[in-house]
Amino acid sequence: MAIDGVFIHYLVQELNNSLQGGKINKINQPTPLEVILNIRSNHQNWQFLLSSDLNFPCCFLSAQKRTNPEMPFSFCMNLRKYLEKGIIEKIWQVDNDRIVVIDIRSFNELGDECLYHLFLEIMGRNSNLILTTSNLTIIDSIRKLSPGLQELRTIIPKAPYRYPGKQGSINPFGKDLTDVQKTEVLNQLEGISPLLKNAINFQGSVDRLIYQETKPVLIKTEKKPAFYVFDLPHLEGERKYYSTISSLLEDVKSTFFKETNPLSNLLSKVVRRELAHQKTKLANLKDDLTEAEKKLETKNSAMLLQANLYRIKPGDEEIVAEDFYHNGEPVTIKLNPQLSPSQNLNQFFAKIKKSENALEHLTREIAKTENEIIYLESLLDQIKQANDSDLQEIKAELLNEQLLSGPKIKVKQPKSYLTYQVDGATIWVGKNNLQNNFLTHTLAQKSDYWFHVQKAPSAHVILRAPELTEKLIRICAHLSALHSSFAQSSSVPVDYTLVKNVKKVPGQKGSFVTYTNQKTIFIDPDWDTLKKLLGLGSQS
Repeated sequence: MAIDGVFIHYLVQELNNSLQGGKINKINQPTPLEVILNIRSNHQNWQFLLSSDLNFPCCFLSAQKRTNPEMPFSFCMNLRKYLEKGIIEKIWQVDNDRIVVIDIRSFNELGDECLYHLFLEIMGRNSNLILTTSNLTIIDSIRKLSPGLQELRTIIPKAPYRYPGKQGSINPFGKDLTDVQKTEVLNQLEGISPLLKNAINFQGSVDRLIYQETKPVLIKTEKKPAFYVFDLPHLEGERKYYSTISSLLEDVKSTFFKETNPLSNLLSKVVRRELAHQKTKLANLKDDLTEAEKKLETKNSAMLLQANLYRIKPGDEEIVAEDFYHNGEPVTIKLNPQLSPSQNLNQFFAKIKKSENALEHLTREIAKTENEIIYLESLLDQIKQANDSDLQEIKAELLNEQLLSGPKIKVKQPKSYLTYQVDGATIWVGKNNLQNNFLTHTLAQKSDYWFHVQKAPSAHVILRAPELTEKLIRICAHLSALHSSFAQSSSVPVDYTLVKNVKKVPGQKGSFVTYTNQKTIFIDPDWDTLKKLLGLGSQS
């Protein structure tokens, strides 16, 4: 990895120029290993991303918007408790090591001013983000390391923070390197990566290389891309230069270290493939329906033929009759001369019966296919919002519906549905079909209330409360709308009724139901509003 001590030395300088003295307005944790500090500094708003992701641990000022989970992680809640509204005193580096420290002055619950340290250890698979007090007592960390034979350090709340072990290396930014032999320096200097070592060997001068002005660059070499805070003369390849180190890191992270969930990708691919098949099938069925409707137009000819049967002679090839369906205009009806008049009439009625049967069959198939499309589209929405546990339940559903190859799975009681306790009430939220069916048809009591977005797939929300208050109605409506395809819409209609009025549709896939005696509330879905109603604070 190209993020070594020298890289961090210059990154910290850049971060200090933008963030020192800034106020932390909000803290988010979009993923289990990433935190974003939203900071107001120098009359600008900044997103300071700190990532301990094992694939690409780093920190930089980000311009990308990220989706935050419905409910914050516990580490995020602790950061908010201690650091929100705090002031960044400075950002610094431990010697020339891969440790970035953010000093933040804030106030505790008693109103006393306190200094906190936020350590980002950029150490590959041992990377971590750790919050401590001013005397280096650990408050919380994004990854916990309990004491044990395999752990050199203990990283748990209330334990003392200790720096990772060091080998007595020399900080190149605290030593005059002008007259030092290159070989000696490379063996002793701290924070020099193999990539930088190769550049120093090529350049023939340590001080001239690492003391130069920054010029962030991404180099597309034959083997794999390389990046650094200044140009690397020993590498050949197409170069892309950046105005800041942060913009370089954001580009590298988003291009080469995209976060993907293999199971989510697999399930989405399977559902999309089946969805495309069903949409093609629907188009073909509608074409067949149009043809059947055209054939049914011969019903008028049959009725005219029946009215004029006495005029037909054996061997006639056609008959001209007055069309009493169209103001008596003459119409020509073709006949089979090999058949008797009554046989011709029977043949017409046989074709009509066949067309009517086809219409009935096609109408059923179209309705069935349209329901299948709605079901598959709802699955795609559920997959997009699913966590790992939800995805496993959706996988089981696809296996049992034979949309995914493999043995069927005996469906166990789902466990990853959401539960909220507020004002003496309990609220349950289903995030996929298994959870919805379990909550509505197994867990819920007839006297509970059921919420669902009107005429659209959404979470089934169950409310068990001693009294149905406006606040509880709004909370449940928000939860239902936010777990639907209308999460970004406004004035979303959400229906609610007693569970006893909700019936599962027989033979229908998914968690489709019918319901009666409902009332409707219109809601503007918003996580911040929901969190305030739940008493959890604000999150964007």
